[in-house]
Amino acid sequence: SVQHIYYSTNARGYMLIMVFSQIVIYQALAWLRKPGIPFTSGNGSLSKADVLCLGVLCFLGTWTVPTFALFEVSLGLYFGGSMILKRPNKACIQILLTLFVCLCGFYVQYFVFIAKDMLKMGMINSSADANKLSDLLPGVLNEWIHPFEPVLALLIILAVMGMIHLYRENRDACYLLATTIVVPPVCATFLCASGVLSAVPHARVFIYLQPFFFMAVAAGTYFVTQKMVDMPAKSHRLATFIYAIFFVPLVYFTTIELNGQLYKERRERES
Repeated sequence: SVQHIYYSTNARGYMLIMVFSQIVIYQALAWLRKPGIPFTSGNGSLSKADVLCLGVLCFLGTWTVPTFALFEVSLGLYFGGSMILKRPNKACIQILLTLFVCLCGFYVQYFVFIAKDMLKMGMINSSADANKLSDLLPGVLNEWIHPFEPVLALLIILAVMGMIHLYRENRDACYLLATTIVVPPVCATFLCASGVLSAVPHARVFIYLQPFFFMAVAAGTYFVTQKMVDMPAKSHRLATFIYAIFFVPLVYFTTIELNGQLYKERRERES
């Protein structure tokens, strides 16, 4: 991903919270698969190591970029909803308590330890210049798929198909992924519209959610190719050919972006 290369050299904090969020979701999916901790029923609990890992990652995430707190809100909504709609269990309660403590820590980090002038400066730096609220969600989507804008429609179709496939295969995983993708940018939009946030945050602060969007795209691609494999044996080569062709435009646009922007900026810096 060109965006990963760009931010790893220009804004490393975004790559850090991308790593933190992926570890948290990986752990959450592992908890969902654990026989002893069913979120649909039962009374299982997480180990102290699991709780500590979740707390540390959330603490580090909000300390790196404050909008990571919205990721914690998305987790809270998912596990809170699981506890309300299904039978409550210790695991959900442990996760919700950990997230609550982390959000309290977030408040202390930014509204107690940091001077108001410094916090205001940081908010200005993370806000988009003359950005309209209506441009936030399209801007977030653009950050996720850049430089693949010419195949945006195809990526969205695959992502939707992937979510449908996940819903049929594992509803808990589908709900978790959907909540993770949707809630943070929607929460930011609501906070700006209600006046809680005085400035519209830059779309790039949500780049850490990009891998989850492409997880849905990958699930959709897998679903389509599996349907092709179910064809008669003579059609397998055609299915493989179509699957390979899908990556050709992605490789092309990535190469153009690397050569036209990233390498160009690097050469200018060196000169």
